[in-house]
Amino acid sequence: MVVDALPVLEQVMRMMSLVAQEKGTELTYRAEGTCTMLATRDEIHQIIYNLTDNAVKYTPPGSTVQVSLFREGDQVVLTVAAVRRPSGGLRYISGESRTSISWRRIWTPGGSWRSRIW
Repeated sequence: MVVDALPVLEQVMRMMSLVAQEKGTELTYRAEGTCTMLATRDEIHQIIYNLTDNAVKYTPPGSTVQVSLFREGDQVVLTVAAVRRPSGGLRYISGESRTSISWRRIWTPGGSWRSRIW
């Protein structure tokens, strides 16, 4: 079944926004283009939810969790990045003061996910 992942992403963001807010974590997302894939809605939901939930759970309060969904050629790419902000509310963009962990899940045309953490 071909499913558009954007409505699923939006649903997960609505579900997770209160959890993130209660923890003091900023949760943002962006999507680019059409992100249809051969998968069930439940499979897409589980992947987006698990990665987002882990990022919100395991980053310190005051962090930002950024979720992105986009096409890269014939692949759909989901990234979840957790960025820690130093006290005082200023985010360092480069150098050792910035801590960032990203999870990247790529849906390939054959119907499988690849993962990469950096």
